[in-house]
Amino acid sequence: DAASAPAVANSDQNPVVAAPVGKTISIDTDVLHLEIGLTGAIVQKAVLKQYTQSKDNAQPIVLIDSNNADSFAALQSGYKSVEGLSIGPQTEYKAENDHYTLTKGADSLEVPFITDDHNGHQLIRTILLKRGEYAITIKDKLINQSSQPWPVSAYSDLIHRWQKNERSMFNPSTYAFNGPALFDGTKITNDSNVYHVGYNESTGTFYANNISLSGNVNG
Repeated sequence: DAASAPAVANSDQNPVVAAPVGKTISIDTDVLHLEIGLTGAIVQKAVLKQYTQSKDNAQPIVLIDSNNADSFAALQSGYKSVEGLSIGPQTEYKAENDHYTLTKGADSLEVPFITDDHNGHQLIRTILLKRGEYAITIKDKLINQSSQPWPVSAYSDLIHRWQKNERSMFNPSTYAFNGPALFDGTKITNDSNVYHVGYNESTGTFYANNISLSGNVNG
């Protein structure tokens, strides 16, 4: 049924930079509040619950907020196919619940998202969160139930709107790095050379795309 098939992103296009649309679900642990959009399974909001804005501002730090036009940011990932088919930022996922909470006594929380393209290809994306930790682990399971190999490349995008910032010696934070960074398990590299970086003039948005894995998914 073509009408019920999930929308897919064109692998030849740049990552989506528009404000998020569609339904979101929320996830809470002892240290994190997340909002995930079912369109693309994108992390649209990330709040550090135990860190405040400042000594005089008790509001928690918002690390990612796709709904704020002044500080637009989103974390998204998916799979591109050489055949043009993609599981990406426009793909519709399903989740069993609208809200998930790390329960008392539990050490971890797993939240699964499921999508398929009605052509024998399915993706089960599981977000794993651990008590006391800020790391977001994403586990993807690709299932190919078609009769042909499914050649795909994995990608991840960090999208944020560029904010012009006049540097001042009276405000040290204006010298802080604000952009993509890569952690390889040993060190952090905040060099755009590790990413394919682009700029959308119409929206004033930078995107950083990092192709990390490619291969065939066999049935």
